[in-house]
Amino acid sequence: MICQIATTWIFRLALVSLVFAGISLAQDTKADKESDPLKKSKAPKAPKNGKASTMTGITGINDLAGYNKVANAFVGLNPKVGSGSGFVMKGDNDIKGNTFGNMPESGGPRVDLCTCNCKAGDDGVGCAGWGGVAFKYSSLLWIDPSNGRWTGQIQAFQNVGDGLNFIGTDTRLYPGGPAIYNVACTSQDCSGEFSGVFRQANSEISCSAGIADKDAGAENGCSKRCASIDTYTQWIGYCMADKENTSLGFSGYGR
Repeated sequence: MICQIATTWIFRLALVSLVFAGISLAQDTKADKESDPLKKSKAPKAPKNGKASTMTGITGINDLAGYNKVANAFVGLNPKVGSGSGFVMKGDNDIKGNTFGNMPESGGPRVDLCTCNCKAGDDGVGCAGWGGVAFKYSSLLWIDPSNGRWTGQIQAFQNVGDGLNFIGTDTRLYPGGPAIYNVACTSQDCSGEFSGVFRQANSEISCSAGIADKDAGAENGCSKRCASIDTYTQWIGYCMADKENTSLGFSGYGR
């Protein structure tokens, strides 16, 4: 009898614990959503009755006004974080060679990510700038409707030999936030020089880094590389102002 009572109470206590755990989990999930800057993003729903979806109201699609509001936030200097990873396949490790199979050591060095100018379109923001070791890039960034995250495609060109041509992905945590690009080139894309895969992480846009870069005047610095682009010059002006002008849409002030 005593054993039965004890068992019953243990079961009841376990049930109460599960109920409170469920409440706590629900509250945590709600808090996570409320703290998520992309909480309003909607994933597309499957069409009903086999009819084509109009895609009306889906975040990231056909939103020129929305993309216009954030386009300038991507302009500026994203300081690199660490040395990234870069694996060049050539010589004994040539991907087309008979001795292929060993992975070389990671190399670099890559530089800060410079974004000189961005323009909005209905389905994303197009940006142009410099990155890698010395490549020119253009990216098409958007809010992916399937998950509400900022991502996009990047293409790049570096003037080495007959030209190095890269393609890959460009991920931004938010407009003006940390940026991670991942590019690759095949032997053909890199004009027979090599093939390879490369990734570099960069922190959020920083006015202090941009001003320091301008003062240094390095040939591979963002201020030199974007010198002819008015939008980048305006960003530097925004950074150097005594008070932030939020109407310009730029980011990085005070950091």
